[in-house]
Amino acid sequence: MKHHLQFTLGTVLEWIDADRPVALSPSLPSHIHYGVPNQAAIELMGRGVRSRRLAILVGERASAQHVVPTHLGRWLTRLGVSAWQTEFGAGPAEVSDLLQYVHDPAAETSALLLDGQTVRVPIESTGAAWGPTFELPIAPESGERSAPLVLVNSAGEVVGWIRASHHRHLSLLLEAGFRLKASALITDAEDANTVAVSSDDD
Repeated sequence: MKHHLQFTLGTVLEWIDADRPVALSPSLPSHIHYGVPNQAAIELMGRGVRSRRLAILVGERASAQHVVPTHLGRWLTRLGVSAWQTEFGAGPAEVSDLLQYVHDPAAETSALLLDGQTVRVPIESTGAAWGPTFELPIAPESGERSAPLVLVNSAGEVVGWIRASHHRHLSLLLEAGFRLKASALITDAEDANTVAVSSDDD
C-alpha cells in the first residue's frame, strides 16, 4: 500500500507541476515512503541505513551544519565512529550501516567484527615470539590516535604491526571502545603475516 501511495503521489505531482511555474517538492513521495523530514535522512535510508531514528538525527545535525546530502558521506567520515556513538547514540548495527554508507574501504571487515565474526588481517611480523599465548590484544603502539597498531607479547616485545591497509578501520573501532584481539593462525599453512582478528567484547 505504501509503495502504491508513493507511486500515485509522484504521478499526481507530475500532473500538478506541469501547470505550475515553480515545481512542488519532487522528494515528497520519498519523505512519505521513508517517514523522514529531510533530504539527508532520505539519502541515508535510501542507501541502506535501516534506523529511521538515526537517519533523522544525522539529517538534522547535518542540516544545522549546512552539510548538503552530496557531502554527507565525507562529513560522516570526518566525524568518525566515536562521534557517531556519542552524538547520535549509534549502536553496533547502526555503526555498521553508517560504515557501509560512507564506503569505508574496510566497511565489510568492520561490519563483520561488529557482528561478532572473525576476520583475517595482514600484519608485518617482527619475528618475536607470541609467548605463552597465541592470542594478543591490538592497541596503538604509543597510545596516540595516529600511532601504528601493534601486537605486544607478555614480555613487552612487538610481535607485529597491523598493515596500513587495515589500520584506519581497526583504529576507528578501538576509538569507539571496542576491544580487539589477534589470534595466531597456528594450524594454517599461511605464513606468520596473517592473523585472525575478533572483537573481545561480549
